[in-house]
Amino acid sequence: MTTRRSDRRASIGDTHQSLRDRVYVELRERIIEGEYPAGHRLVEREIAEELGVSRIPLREAMQQLESEGFLTTQPRRGSLVAGFGTDDAEHLFDVREKLEGLAAGLAARRATDAQLRNMERLLLLSRKAAEAGRLREVVTHNADFHQQIVEASGNPLLQDLMSPLVFLSG
Repeated sequence: MTTRRSDRRASIGDTHQSLRDRVYVELRERIIEGEYPAGHRLVEREIAEELGVSRIPLREAMQQLESEGFLTTQPRRGSLVAGFGTDDAEHLFDVREKLEGLAAGLAARRATDAQLRNMERLLLLSRKAAEAGRLREVVTHNADFHQQIVEASGNPLLQDLMSPLVFLSG
């Protein structure tokens, strides 16, 4: 198992944010980036130790990831990273197309000046990263840009619906 993230920071347990949320974001990022590929078995004990958290917030995060389709649970095998095929991607983008259109329309009417400046900043950062060939940064700025549009919509229900989809825009 790779430890590249562990090298960048101490443990997730050292922060003062919600552990469940931090663990959820970390696991989701690892799945999206392919560090945990489809079919990979997640061993709670190993991941909890690596992240420096107890198994309780890890289980809660894994339950949320399962509800969003990132993980599947199989008897006697535990939690596995779900596969994401061409059909799945097509269905995802069908839904995202409609929801993002709604979010953009609402954001066009409701975005604050600060939100608009932040969107411009994210586009600039993304352009610079693309020109420098830093694909990972482009993906991150793209996800942040889409998240900003959803937040600027001012619609909490839409924000909840889009939450698991924004990271998949990568």
